[in-house]
Amino acid sequence: MGSFNQRLYYALLMLLMCMAAAAFFMLIFSFDTRQKADAFAHEGTVAQGVVLDKSWTYKFNTAYHNLHVRFVDLNGTERKKWVQTHPLVFERVRVGGPVAVTYLRSKPETFFLADDAPTAKGATGFAYGALASGVVAAILVVAVFRVRRRLREA
Repeated sequence: MGSFNQRLYYALLMLLMCMAAAAFFMLIFSFDTRQKADAFAHEGTVAQGVVLDKSWTYKFNTAYHNLHVRFVDLNGTERKKWVQTHPLVFERVRVGGPVAVTYLRSKPETFFLADDAPTAKGATGFAYGALASGVVAAILVVAVFRVRRRLREA
């Protein structure tokens, strides 16, 4: 089975790989969310939409709340789409009732409910998560090399 130090070494190495991947992907999500938030800040347009239908599903111990939303953009084109939303927003709106929609003038097919649009605050949260994961990964690098040195000395 191996010594305790060998098992510790491999466990720390696996944890290090997971934390490094988490830091990388959180950084990517941060950049993506920041880019979307900037686009919505520059050319975001708010329109009044209508909730056509509501549905929720339960998969893998997670509830997903979806709204079927319709709105008309500035060009007069009608847009319909199912969007996933927060449970509190889902409970607040009713079928046939109004809902505020934020969309990009250059890409009207890209829209969010006004409450769910990407924000700089969300991007900052991902950036802090990436930073925290990076710090944990750096600590794990030190721990992995110490255990590795102990294994070589034994």
